Amino acid sequence: MTLSTFQTHSTFKRWVEREDIRSHNLSLIQQHRFFDIDSPQRIKKFLTRRGLTEESEELFSKTEEQPSRKPNLGLKQYLNLERILGANDLVNIYFLQDALFISKTVGRIWLCDNAGVLRGYANGFMVSPTLMLTNYHVLTDAETAGYSKIEFNYQLDEQDRLTTSELFQLDPATFYYAFEELDFALVAVNQLSSSGVALAQFGYNPLSKEEGKTIISQWLNIIQHPAGMPKQVGLRGNQLIDILDNFIHYKTDTAPGSSGSPVYNERWEVVALHHSGVWEEDKEGNILARNGDKWNRSMGEDQIKWKANEGVRISVILNHLERQDFKPEQRKLVDEMLNPIVPLVPTTGSGSTVLHTTTSTPITRLIASGSFTFTFPVSVSLMMNNITDAKTIAKAPVQVSVGNALTSTGTGAVPDVLTQARLELGKWKDVIAVRMGYEFTNGWITNERALVVTVKKRKSIYELQKEGSAPLPDYFMNYPVEVSGPTVEELLAFHYGQNKLERLLYPSPVLATELKYIPPPDIQLSTITKKMNVIAHVSPEEGWKNLKQFLSNTQKTLTIAMYDFGARHILETVDSLAKKSTFKELILTIQSGESVGEGTKVNDMKDEDVVEDLKKKFDERFHRAWIPIGRVNGWVASSYHIKMAVKDNRSMWLSSGNWQSSNQPALEKLEDISPAYLLRTYNREWHVIVDNEELSQTYEKFILHDYENNKNYKADPDELMEGLNFLFPSNALELTTDITSAYESFKPFAENRPFTITPLLTPDNYHEQVLELIHSAENELLIQNQTFNAPNQGQVKLEQLINAVLQKQQEGVTIKIIFRIVNAAAARKNLERLIEMGFDKSNIRLQKNCHNKGIIVDRKKIMIGSQNWSNDGVSLNRDASLIFNDEKLSAYFRAIFLHDWNKLAHHNIGRESYSIEIAKDIHNIPKGMELMTWSEVRELM
Repeated sequence: MTLSTFQTHSTFKRWVEREDIRSHNLSLIQQHRFFDIDSPQRIKKFLTRRGLTEESEELFSKTEEQPSRKPNLGLKQYLNLERILGANDLVNIYFLQDALFISKTVGRIWLCDNAGVLRGYANGFMVSPTLMLTNYHVLTDAETAGYSKIEFNYQLDEQDRLTTSELFQLDPATFYYAFEELDFALVAVNQLSSSGVALAQFGYNPLSKEEGKTIISQWLNIIQHPAGMPKQVGLRGNQLIDILDNFIHYKTDTAPGSSGSPVYNERWEVVALHHSGVWEEDKEGNILARNGDKWNRSMGEDQIKWKANEGVRISVILNHLERQDFKPEQRKLVDEMLNPIVPLVPTTGSGSTVLHTTTSTPITRLIASGSFTFTFPVSVSLMMNNITDAKTIAKAPVQVSVGNALTSTGTGAVPDVLTQARLELGKWKDVIAVRMGYEFTNGWITNERALVVTVKKRKSIYELQKEGSAPLPDYFMNYPVEVSGPTVEELLAFHYGQNKLERLLYPSPVLATELKYIPPPDIQLSTITKKMNVIAHVSPEEGWKNLKQFLSNTQKTLTIAMYDFGARHILETVDSLAKKSTFKELILTIQSGESVGEGTKVNDMKDEDVVEDLKKKFDERFHRAWIPIGRVNGWVASSYHIKMAVKDNRSMWLSSGNWQSSNQPALEKLEDISPAYLLRTYNREWHVIVDNEELSQTYEKFILHDYENNKNYKADPDELMEGLNFLFPSNALELTTDITSAYESFKPFAENRPFTITPLLTPDNYHEQVLELIHSAENELLIQNQTFNAPNQGQVKLEQLINAVLQKQQEGVTIKIIFRIVNAAAARKNLERLIEMGFDKSNIRLQKNCHNKGIIVDRKKIMIGSQNWSNDGVSLNRDASLIFNDEKLSAYFRAIFLHDWNKLAHHNIGRESYSIEIAKDIHNIPKGMELMTWSEVRELM
């Protein structure tokens, strides 16, 4: 439940004002004088709606001397009345069946910002075939609604595993209306999910503005996603204790309701929209925590000691909507909600509740004869001639005849195959997930569908036999079975649960404090055309050589913004500046946390040790700022990922590579400096040095702005990240393709002449400028980036960039994309999603140690920088890039790109023989494995 200051204080005020009335109600409830609490009119309507019309007159004819006299009812009606009034806690079994059915209409709202970044969760529920109801304080305006989504079926199955959920984009352009006083928002939902599932499958709640749906003393039910967790149902845990003009109060001994949840009566009719709670206070008016201490926001809302809930009466909301003046197309949607086509009252004597839905989820069964049975809830059987296997059926369009209507249902048995595969293959030991993916041949994706089974750890047949486990089958229902290790997300979910995974990836509650970053005032990132000296070069062969010269020639000031700084040879060169009498100031902005201690970085230092060294060497001339990371109170979202240095206010170095040995190897200290060894061992990086005062000072002002706003921040590692490390199979990164080709080294590009350059920064102008750069491509678009991630739901800016590239492919532009292979399982999954989006698999290759982030357009424009094409990389992290509108420089990097495309990148995800693992001992790395920190892994996501 989200704390809205206005709503919670208004609720608390109403709660205090009604103290005497509520105490009287509670006293009558305790005496079981249920018919003496509410108004006679409401009680009569309440009983009439439950088929007790004749007997209701007898109930109201009782004398004061017989306050609890029971009517003369039959046994069945008498038991039903007892259940209604709480004298009997037993319920009929259909009550639970209806709960499961109606729960389909309740979803988890994803609250996203304009960058598509998830800010938190709330609840909503369908109230018509098109409209969803939630709180005003959840969706305060149409813009917020436009960035948000609703997810249905986010729940656990009988084996405590998450079921397949469906995510729908909200559609405020079609309908959005909200009213703060009643704290409700009504918004349209797209009719198809991101995967093409119809919204109608989840049904809706027919609403009624009639009174009598419940009375004081009744027990209410809430279906919700508490704190964004999988769906839960609170059965008969909230007792209605007061009815106000616009609200109802219900006490609870359990968890509070969640914002936007529907509140139901015992017949699963919506009686209220939950919106706020009432907390316990001490004598001084402080909110109390569950442990009895004073509560503060750092504890989280789930730690508040709640004593009651408040909901907005659904009849009041409907009456308010009926009075509004909507446009004709919007009025039609509102009328559809106000006049539902589904009956609201069960047939007299049926004893069952009408199922509130347009259609139930189809249940599909393949019969041995080759026929299918679909249950809607009506059953329709059909025969498919000359079809003998599920693989053929999956691709065949199916038509169902109901009466005289012929309705296409699209493809046939794929959903049923997947369901059966999850049931059967999920029983195997260490199986984490089963999905419909693609078959891979010789390490590369094909167009053939396959069942992909994710296991905790890949094992050989010998290992399985030794432990007495059976291997997974090669085929299931005629689909190939592909076995894959886990992605990082799947591994985290397996070990720590979905909750911690979401806290790691999206660590912010609903409506929490946003990022603190604000751009510096009066500084423009503008394109410039001026004569300047430009030196472009690449790692591993030329990176350190040119960086060393850049640093050594510094005379007065050096301003550094860096993600990782640990290479000893770079530190030694920076330290040497302290001996210069002319040197005045060294400023460093950096993120806490590094990747050292193994591989090419085995001798690198920790960031904290580097900072201590610089303090000693430069004394008062050194200033540093640790940049806080995190969506709550962070300067940037997940990474201060920039790699930049400005010297003497006039010259700048910009790169994709950190100041670590893996990015800037010191060739003079290596025994083997052959191109083959270097390119197989160290990262490919693109660097550029620009001598221009205007450009250098623009970037320096941004870095100094970062410094000034965070210089007093004390580095405090995230407890969720502390000690979280991974082991990646090093041999899995070695591609099976022969690598004996003659690799080339590339000498630096160096020219002094006019250049046209556009400076880019995230979170400032990168997305807009790069989108424009991609749209400008007419003939050729080359992209080489550590990451090229298929967007997840809600990642709007990343999705726009990826779709822009896809559009260019569709327009006939020559496309070549290289991204890094780190984990074969993750590469497989990403490839599957990119292919499903429409990318041509022949346009994509994977490259080990690819760490640069460059784009070349039409041999005319080149972008060099540090932004990963991940969600945060293109939107909310701190990164820097430059776009050069220059044919000669574009030709230089194009030659390097084509070298890598032809000799280093491959149509191959590498070996999947071994799987990633959580590292338990970072000091004893098993042979064949490499250590990666959470910080490194997060950079790829």
